[in-house]
Amino acid sequence: MRHSEAVFIVGAGPVGCYNALAYAQLGFSVTLIERRTRAELLDQRAGASFNIALSARGLYALDRIEHRAQTLARAAPIIGRRIHGLDGEYEDINYSGNPSDRIWSIKRYEFLAILLENISQQSEHIIAHFGAHLESVEILSNRAVFIDCSGRVQDVRFDLLLACDGVNSTVGQCLDNRLGCDSTLDVLKIRYREIDLLQDAGFSANDRLHIWPRTSTTVMGFPNVDGTLTGILFDNINAAPASSLQDQIESMNVLKPAEVKRIVHAPTKPIKCISRVTWCCNDTILLGDAAHAMPPFYGQGLNCSLENSAILVELIADRKDQPINQLLCSFSHNRRPDVAAIQELSFQNYRELEVFGASASKAFSDQSQHFHRVNHEASIYQRVTFSREPYAHIMDDVAGL
Repeated sequence: MRHSEAVFIVGAGPVGCYNALAYAQLGFSVTLIERRTRAELLDQRAGASFNIALSARGLYALDRIEHRAQTLARAAPIIGRRIHGLDGEYEDINYSGNPSDRIWSIKRYEFLAILLENISQQSEHIIAHFGAHLESVEILSNRAVFIDCSGRVQDVRFDLLLACDGVNSTVGQCLDNRLGCDSTLDVLKIRYREIDLLQDAGFSANDRLHIWPRTSTTVMGFPNVDGTLTGILFDNINAAPASSLQDQIESMNVLKPAEVKRIVHAPTKPIKCISRVTWCCNDTILLGDAAHAMPPFYGQGLNCSLENSAILVELIADRKDQPINQLLCSFSHNRRPDVAAIQELSFQNYRELEVFGASASKAFSDQSQHFHRVNHEASIYQRVTFSREPYAHIMDDVAGL
C-alpha cells in the first residue's frame, strides 16, 4: 500500500483494534468506526463474553505490533485443566509436558483497554469514531457512509475496507447480497452466561482452567492476573428444570446462595457460528468472526483471527504493485483451508460436549487425551495451540487417525 491510501475498519473489537494499530504502524491513514461507545466496550459489568485465551498464533500477531509484553503483563498463564468432581476431589491435566507451553488468560475488556490505549496514542494515523452507525457500503466504488456519535453523516472513500464487525456483520450481509451468497449461520444448542464466582472457594491453582461439569450444566473458571477467576456457566437449550439446575450449581460450591437463585433465572447468551461463502469482493474483506465465527471450546477463534490479520498485514506491506483486490483473493484462497480445518476441529470439540449428561466429567477427561503426546510426537492440541503449523496440515493427520 501507498502511505496516501486509506484503510476503513468497521468494528472496534479485538480484531478491529489490532488491525487499526497494525496499519497505523505502517504509516497508513486509518478510520475506525464502532457502534458501541468506548465506555460500553470497556464495561466490566457487561457479563457477555469469555476471557480471551491467547496462544502461539495470537502471540505471533501481537509480536507483529510489538504488544506481547504489554499484554502478558496483564494476563495469567494457564498450564492445564483442573476438573472438579461431585465429591470435592479434582483431577489436574496438563496441556503439555513442556513447562514453557501455556496459554494466557486475560479479561476481554482489559485486552481491549490495552489496544484502545495505544490507538489513542496514534491520533496522527487513526481516527476512531465510537457510537457510530454504518449506514451503507458501496463495495464496487469503495465508498461508505456512516452516522457519527453526534448524528452527522460521514461519507468516506477507502482503498481497503476491513470488516471486523462480528458474526452479525453488516458488511458481511452486504457482501452476501452483492454476490448472491447464502452464508451458513449455526446457533449452538449450548448457551452461556457470565457469573460471579466466590473468590474464597479454595481455588488453590491460578494456573489452571477450572471446570465443574454436572449433569446438565458446566461452569468454567478462567484465571486472571489478580488471582480471581472469571466464571462462565454453560447449559443446553434443552436443559433441566430450574430446580434441578439450581441443585447442580449448588453442588459446585462456587456461588453465593443468592447468586445461584439469580443465575438460574437469568437470561443466557447464544453462541453463534458462521461460515461465509466468500470473504472478499473488490477491496473489501471480512476478518475474524465476521468471516468465520466458530465454537469457542478449542480456544482458537481469536488466535486464528489475529494470525490471519497479521498474515494479511504482512502481505499488504510487501505487495509492491499488486492490486489490493488480487491480494485479498489470493489471501482468502490460501487461508480458507486452514480456517475450515480449525472450524471443524472446534465443531468436533463442541459435539463432544453438546450433551451435558451424566458422562460430562468423562467427556472432559476424554477430551484431555488430545493433550497427550502420541509416539513421542506432539499431540493434536499441542500442534494447534503451541505452534503455528497450518491448521489444514493438522486436520489431515486427524482425518488419518
